[in-house]
Amino acid sequence: MEQIQTFAPDTGKPNMASNTALPKAYDLVVFCHLRWGFVYQRPQHIISRLAKSMRILFIEEPIGFAPDEEGTANLMAISDNLHVLQPKVKDISSIAAIIPKYVTQGNVAIGWFYSAAFIPLNDAFQFDTIVYDCMDEL
Repeated sequence: MEQIQTFAPDTGKPNMASNTALPKAYDLVVFCHLRWGFVYQRPQHIISRLAKSMRILFIEEPIGFAPDEEGTANLMAISDNLHVLQPKVKDISSIAAIIPKYVTQGNVAIGWFYSAAFIPLNDAFQFDTIVYDCMDEL
């Protein structure tokens, strides 16, 4: 079962009062090697601004999990238009198997890659445009 947490858009702290249904249709899907909440760097600057006018799913690298959690994810609402997915799978390529739980449309306007390690996930989507933003040579 997926765990959904919502966060106050201005502080990034958990907001227990809001428990709205999250959309499964996005304008932009971002694949990033950096955790959204780690340090406010280039991805957060750009993506938070784009989220003012686009629905965005920000997919992080897999996180640790208990054996009964494999194949699930944490889905966090940073704002109405910005959601962060923390997959609980063994490796990046395994994220493809859980994508249909969180994204229902077949076509997404933009795929934004911050790391080439996520390229195997390109086949899980049909993007109109792909952006490769090489901020680190990983």
